[in-house]
Amino acid sequence: MTSKQLQEKEFNINDAINQLGETKKFLVGRRSDTDFEKTLVDAGELAEELDVPALFEPDPIRIRKKRKQFTYEADDEPIYNLKEKFKVNFYFAVIDTAIHLAEERFTLMQQISSVFGFLYDVYSLQNTTPKQIMEDCLNLEQALQHGESKDIDAFDLCNELQAFA
Repeated sequence: MTSKQLQEKEFNINDAINQLGETKKFLVGRRSDTDFEKTLVDAGELAEELDVPALFEPDPIRIRKKRKQFTYEADDEPIYNLKEKFKVNFYFAVIDTAIHLAEERFTLMQQISSVFGFLYDVYSLQNTTPKQIMEDCLNLEQALQHGESKDIDAFDLCNELQAFA
């Protein structure tokens, strides 16, 4: 749902930020043992519908011991339970990656909104003080400035936005 919203033409950055926050909460909630069990049940039902075996098969490869480089290194206990191995090495890894990516996009959207956000809702400019509009325009001018070169003039933009409001 979030991915589709981020790709829409009528893109509202504030709604996208809220949706990304909800997605992150959902993913963090899914990173638990009980949700893993629910996911296994759902996957088992789907596999049954598709006539696919839903069993964890043992690896035919023998687990090798690695030589330790230093005496203070702790031994990593190998996971022999295939269900636990799947949970740790795949399920939690995928959930952690998704949480990280959602958090990254959430942060980027907030940064973009802090600079351009006031332009997305021109109707709210009627209730905004001229001082606040000027501050937002100055922030935008600074963000779009490269050296001495400016893409916009904050005072002109402020005057146009106030007239437009």
